[in-house]
Amino acid sequence: MGNSQVLPHDYTRAEEIEVVIREIGSQVASRLRAHDKQAGGVYLSIGYSLSTPTEETGFAHSLKLSDSTVDSNLINGQLLYLFYTYWDGVSPVRRISVAATRLADRYGEQLDLFNPPKYDMVKLEDTVDAIRKRFGKTSIMRASSLEKGGTFIERSQLVGGHAGGQSLE
Repeated sequence: MGNSQVLPHDYTRAEEIEVVIREIGSQVASRLRAHDKQAGGVYLSIGYSLSTPTEETGFAHSLKLSDSTVDSNLINGQLLYLFYTYWDGVSPVRRISVAATRLADRYGEQLDLFNPPKYDMVKLEDTVDAIRKRFGKTSIMRASSLEKGGTFIERSQLVGGHAGGQSLE
């Protein structure tokens, strides 16, 4: 289960790329929760712009999670780990793809005596999903989506990834 996006222009600043990775990662986590699934791994693919000064076209890597999860913060943390590990820091990014791998049915969390349960965060994210379903995708969002590079608001107006509705005017 995943999502991808072709960016409206070349992104060269890590902070801007990070915003988009977080937005897509959160969207994938929300879809997992909606389908009562959880991820046992994450996949990140970064496509470089054609103006890249090197022969590289990008990279794609995956990572197995220690515990299956639907927690956006955990998923995004691993996606950003992959990004900062494999991005060369200079190649302009034009395409970002994120996927949840090793899907399993969502069930109760494995108890761990050394770490507190993550129920509160997942319950909060379930509540955010319910608010978005009732009042619209942009009714509640991360403040970082308002920063330069954020694409959440523009993408929320698309239908199936494409402009919809008034295209014949």
